Amino acid sequence: MDAKSWIQEIRAAGKLMAAGDLAGAENRYRQLLDKGTDNPLHKALALDGLGRAVFEQGRQAEAIEAIEAAVSLLRERQGVQDPATCGALQNLGRLYLAAGQVEKSIAVSREAVDGLRAGFGEDHPLVAGAMMRLSACLYMQRDLDGAEALLLKARDVFEKQSGDESRMDVSTCLNNLGRIHEERGDLEQGIALHRQAVAIRKELLGDHTETAFSLGNLGVALATAGQWQEAVDTLSKLIGFPSVATPQPQDDFPYGKPAAEALDFMLEQLSALGMTCTNYDYHMGAADWDDTLPPHLGILCHLDVVPAVQANWTSDPFTAEIRNDRIYGRGAIDDKGPAVAVLYALRAIKAAGIPLRKNVRFLLGCNEENGSTDLAYYLAHAAMPPQVFTPDGSYPIIHLEKGMLRLEFTKQTADPIVRFSAGTAPNAVPADASVSLSAAFCGTAKQGSQITCQGNRLAYKGVAAHASTPESGDNAITGLLTYLGSDAAFADCKALAQLFPHGCTDGSGLGIACADTESGALTCICSMLHVENGMLTGCVDIRFPVCTTKEAVLEQVQAAFAAKGFRCEARIQSDPHHTPKDTPFVQDLLAVYEEQTGTKGECIAIGGGTYVHDIAGGVAFGMEYPDWDYHMHGDDEFLPLEQLEENTCMMAAAILRICGE
Repeated sequence: MDAKSWIQEIRAAGKLMAAGDLAGAENRYRQLLDKGTDNPLHKALALDGLGRAVFEQGRQAEAIEAIEAAVSLLRERQGVQDPATCGALQNLGRLYLAAGQVEKSIAVSREAVDGLRAGFGEDHPLVAGAMMRLSACLYMQRDLDGAEALLLKARDVFEKQSGDESRMDVSTCLNNLGRIHEERGDLEQGIALHRQAVAIRKELLGDHTETAFSLGNLGVALATAGQWQEAVDTLSKLIGFPSVATPQPQDDFPYGKPAAEALDFMLEQLSALGMTCTNYDYHMGAADWDDTLPPHLGILCHLDVVPAVQANWTSDPFTAEIRNDRIYGRGAIDDKGPAVAVLYALRAIKAAGIPLRKNVRFLLGCNEENGSTDLAYYLAHAAMPPQVFTPDGSYPIIHLEKGMLRLEFTKQTADPIVRFSAGTAPNAVPADASVSLSAAFCGTAKQGSQITCQGNRLAYKGVAAHASTPESGDNAITGLLTYLGSDAAFADCKALAQLFPHGCTDGSGLGIACADTESGALTCICSMLHVENGMLTGCVDIRFPVCTTKEAVLEQVQAAFAAKGFRCEARIQSDPHHTPKDTPFVQDLLAVYEEQTGTKGECIAIGGGTYVHDIAGGVAFGMEYPDWDYHMHGDDEFLPLEQLEENTCMMAAAILRICGE
């Protein structure tokens, strides 16, 4: 292929990438490399493009390898002062930074600055652009002085240029300078710089994505201005309410007095901000930023929590304790911590005096953990805002949730059981199960480290987990059933052990195992089991993918139970929830995540069950970070204090992006 054709192919691949067809661009670059070329420059350009294409698809290691090869060729062929070499060096610096290799990123980014400065002089826009990128590396290293010096030089260069592009570059410098002042604690100057950036972008772009980025950064500055110890104190007080929702009204409150007290506490905080608060009969509370405007953004949190077995905790689950820069207590991550993060984000925006052009409605429910009847009550009295997210899940964004079936099975059992007790929540893998027997146990199963025996009382110690990720737990119910089922006297326990094989979470025992590529595999657990006066009662939690239906799953499960002599009825049924990735709302939140974390944001699918499951267009946005185990629904649940601050910043940025001036 001649040089002209090669360059045309390179440009065509670049157009595919610009249009968002990353796979198509990757394929085009690979085809070019497979054809081969004797020109090192042409090969380097193809490698550089390939690296950028695979990086945008999340394959960092491949991207770095490709662009390192491109840089090596360009250094040798073009020299370090050539724009192509310096461009590839900057691309490599960006990849190193994303991979956490800060020192390498600084080295190649500095090489690009020096090369361009030698070739074009100090006051050239290419040099200024390279300085901005190097400043980002120094900022990550917390070399604030070095980053600031580069940004000031770059801003001066861009200000001398004409045209809108240069003014946008000035706004980027102002943005980043604002963050540096935030880090130093000079919040007033940081906010002033962010306001300047917002003013430039609004003038040039109006309500554009880049304007929203600046508003998001301003939100971070404002949130950082919050009083973090006060936020920790507020969360500590909120954890102190043992707000486990009661199944029946208690003390004239639908979910018990502690849940009502938790709601009163939060509404008092929001009312003190000047927000208009409404208490929907202690099912749910609502706080409007500006009740003269229709609600536009709904942020949905819940104040109820799952039960906690105090003996299994290092500290009292309902007395917040700070250890190792973490706050421990039931609800710390689910969902009291997120509620406090939203509260302090709103406080920071209010304190800065930034008007919101759209109304935010902060919703606080009291029955998310046991069927979300609070949400149903609210919807019977008021409408949901058109855009809703809940920080009751994981980052980046949960846009697809499996369907859910929650079933109750019963049988009058003849097994020699006085009492069987296991499970305190229908949506959690139980860590403990115990049984008192009316006859001696004569089974053949070996007693393991997880089984303890005291006379006719047996107990199994497992590991708790959420029902949406049961593979991370060890189900005490099925462990004990398997043990008991080895005794011929325990026919019903054996039958249940066959329906729920220990360690199996895909529903194979019930004949309902299935999976698809978009939403994953079906999960199934026996979450509760009790025997009293010969009546056996249990609960099943099933999360099913989009490739099946609740009708098909229910029919098969009921047939499987019936074959063993059990009665089985559905208590909760819900279809999968799916909000398309390309909706503007989803893209706005992804942009906030990427801006605040510097990490590529992607939509994810989960086992179902976030608070927005039945809300059209709703998504879960935080506040768990990937690869973190917060012991949610388990013992010693916690939230790192640093993440409380980070998430307050995230919430402020999201509010300002969607509803800001």
